[in-house]
Amino acid sequence: SSDVCSSDLKQKLKSYIYHIINWTVKINPIYYLLFFRSSKIILRTRETLGIIPKLFHYKCSVFLETGVDAFRIKQVSKKRVLNKAITTARVIDTKNVDQVIEVFQRLEEIVDRPLELTIVGGGPLKSFLQEKYASHKSITFLGKVPHDEIDVLLKEADLFLFCSIKEGGSHSLLEAAMSN
Repeated sequence: SSDVCSSDLKQKLKSYIYHIINWTVKINPIYYLLFFRSSKIILRTRETLGIIPKLFHYKCSVFLETGVDAFRIKQVSKKRVLNKAITTARVIDTKNVDQVIEVFQRLEEIVDRPLELTIVGGGPLKSFLQEKYASHKSITFLGKVPHDEIDVLLKEADLFLFCSIKEGGSHSLLEAAMSN
């Protein structure tokens, strides 16, 4: 109970500090001068737009949003029994989907029972890997699917496998974390 209170207090404190920092940006004269002299203000997220004084919003544009909308975050409770694994990625070299499959096969050996692996995503290596692992009935290649379906698949999975060696800001990891 005291851990929960401590955690809540820490969260409230972090939120309070965040709001103070945002507020200081809005009243800092140096920022005002920079915003005034700028012809364009490029932001990474829509959330950042809330920090910029409204007077300068006409100069702002969100260029590269690399996060997941906070309204989508809903805690998903799961039983920790490993049955279904999933990966969501373009099936290209740098995403290492072949390594995901190797890890999955090793997990099947460890638990000594069949598991399910769902591979969501298309790409130039999809048909090659699909052919290579055709005899492994526990592996399903879905290809590219609508985003709503990815959320459902993540919520149904027990484990997210991620072996990418190159990322610019992984939505997959954030979405998997949100799906617990």
